[in-house]
Parts: sequence; C-alpha cells; structure tokens
Amino acid sequence: MRVENGILKAVRDTDIVNGKFIIPEKVTSIGNFAFSGCSSLTEIKIPEGVTSIGESAFSGCSSLTKIKIPEGVTSIGFGAFDECRNLTEIEIPESVTSIEGFAFGGCKSLTEIEIPEGVTYIEGCTFKGCSSLTAIKIPESVTSIGVNVFSGCSSLTEIKIPKSVTNIGDSTFRGCSSLTEIKIPEGVTNIGDSTFYGCSSLTEIKIPKSVTNIGDSTFCGCSSLTEIKIPEGVTRIGFGAFDGCKSLTEVEIPEGITYIDSCTFKGCSSLTTIKIPEKLNDKVLEELYTQMLEIKNLDTNSKTKLNVLMFGEDIERFERLKEKANFHLGEEYDKEMMD
Repeated sequence: MRVENGILKAVRDTDIVNGKFIIPEKVTSIGNFAFSGCSSLTEIKIPEGVTSIGESAFSGCSSLTKIKIPEGVTSIGFGAFDECRNLTEIEIPESVTSIEGFAFGGCKSLTEIEIPEGVTYIEGCTFKGCSSLTAIKIPESVTSIGVNVFSGCSSLTEIKIPKSVTNIGDSTFRGCSSLTEIKIPEGVTNIGDSTFYGCSSLTEIKIPKSVTNIGDSTFCGCSSLTEIKIPEGVTRIGFGAFDGCKSLTEVEIPEGITYIDSCTFKGCSSLTTIKIPEKLNDKVLEELYTQMLEIKNLDTNSKTKLNVLMFGEDIERFERLKEKANFHLGEEYDKEMMD
C-alpha cells in the first residue's frame, strides 16, 4: 500500500487479507487506479474523511460485491467501478455531486441504484452494460443525460425521467430490450441518434411537443411499438428512424416537417396507414413517395394493403396514390407510379 499526502495511490493484492481491506483514517482521497485489478478484493471499508474517488479507482475488482461510500465524498471519477462484475449493491451519499462517465460501466450484477439530489448531469456510459439493473431513481436536479448512459441495460423495465431533463443523448437507452414504456418530459427538444435502438419490448412512447428533431435510427428495432404520434414541432426525421418497427400500423407526418431521411419506415411490415399533410416541400414529398414504394420491399406476393391518406388537392405527385387509396405495393405498379 502506498499513501502520499493523504492520497491512497496504490494497493496490491498482497495487501488484501481474506478479501478484506480497511483504508487508513489518514486517507482523504482514493487515487486514480488505486485498487484497479485487485481481483481478490471482496469487501472494503472507506473512512469518513475521504472526499473523492479517483479515475478507475476500483476498476476490474471482479470479486467486490458491495460497497458503502461515506458521507463527505463529493465526486466519483471516470470508470471508478468499471467492470466490477459482481457488485450487487452500492450506496451513494447525498454529498456526491459529480459522477463521471463509465463510473459503473459493466457492473453486470448491479440491480438498483439511487442517484443523489446534488447530481445535475449523468455523464456518458455511466451505467452502460449494467445488464441486471431493473430500477434506477433519477432526481429532479438532473437536467441532462449523456450518450449511452443506459445502453445495454437489458433488464431495465421502466424508468422515470424527471421534468427537469432537457437533453437526452445519443444511444441513451440502446439495447434496453425489457423497457416497455417511457415518457419523455416536456422541454426536451432533441431525441438523439439510436436513443431507443433495439428497445424491442417498447410498446408505446409519448414524444412531447417541445421535440423538434428525431435522430438517425432513433426507434430502429422497436419491434413491439404499435403506435407513435409525431408532434407538430418536429422538423427533421433522421435516417432509419423507425426502421424495423414491424408492429407499427399508423403514422401521421406533421405539417412542419422540412426534412425526412431515407429508410425512415424500412421494415415496417404492419404499416397500413400513412397520413400526409397538405403543405410539404418538394424534397420531403419526393422522399415519402420513394418510401411508399419501398415499405413492402415491392413484394409481389404480399397481400397487405397500404392506405395513404391525403390532405389537400394540390399534391400532384401523389395523385395516383390517392386514387388507389388501398393499393397493393408490387412490381405491377412500380413502373406506372414512377412515370
């Protein structure tokens, strides 16, 4: 063991007795990588005087099962408990105001956690790969959730995002395959790329009116999603936003949309109704026209009908589709429609 100026610099496996280690009272900070790779550590006691836990301080402590962080600690460093695969419980005190990225990444046995009130930002990948996490409490103090924060939390069934949150990063809930429903708070303006990618149990989601952008692959692979309402404020829908939403039956395009990328509704094999507003710019209209033909992959054996509901008489490119309100997407119509 090495301690310098109150900072615990390094602990070796030979310093650990029967899996236990008691940090000396003179220590005020657990330094970067202090216990990193101590695979024999099962139990540790942190004294009250400690105020910070450094970067990767306990990373790779694969036998550590539980830990109590004392009151007085204000910060938990980047990757502090990364890959503590057998950590089942951890108590974070109210004094903590900063939890850096990957702090609990790969803690595959962690089942629940409560974030203290003083934290305002959940940094990227904080709980990435916590595959046993079923419950987490986010306080009202949090205003932003970073990228990949809950990515791979495959046991997470529900989560309440507080009204204080205004930003949700890319891939935040990617691979949360047990998540069934979620409510995005008013105030969020952007739903990032791949935010709900692979949330295969998600059946419904409410997008608030404040949202203006739906990113690339945002709902890709949400195979249980049956309906979604895109609010009027949305101006952009990214590439493959609803790709693979094979249970989605109806979509209404908002009037304010100025950009729709390709493959938006690719693989939406149950889609039967698309509502198109009166005023759309040429690029959006052309992209939708193309996607109408691609939704069923021009499967000539398909018996599925697609209703295209039009609003306004001046959209000449869709006139034929309007006349064939229940049309069969197949090769027999491909050439005729593209003329």
